[in-house]
Amino acid sequence: MKDYKLNFNQKSHTIQFLRKAGKDVFMGQMNANNAMWMIRNGRTTNNPIPHHEDFPICVDNEFWFPGEWKSEDQQKDFSTEENSTEEISTEESSLGF
Repeated sequence: MKDYKLNFNQKSHTIQFLRKAGKDVFMGQMNANNAMWMIRNGRTTNNPIPHHEDFPICVDNEFWFPGEWKSEDQQKDFSTEENSTEEISTEESSLGF
């Protein structure tokens, strides 16, 4: 089971994300519901990009989201069917972007 907490902006219901583009990484913003769908339906790991440790939730080795893992199985790959709970932060992201 994956237990995580996403950090998103409650007022706009958006979340920052990082995405790989070749060797580059760029930052974007999306609706928090879209991010939750991606996390539920993708291959999720704890694989932060160097120098971006605030984005530990990796989906399909392509998207990274801010938050934190809450389970002890942080280093394992998880199948999407095992995800039965999600906890979302109600505070604004403190990432300063």
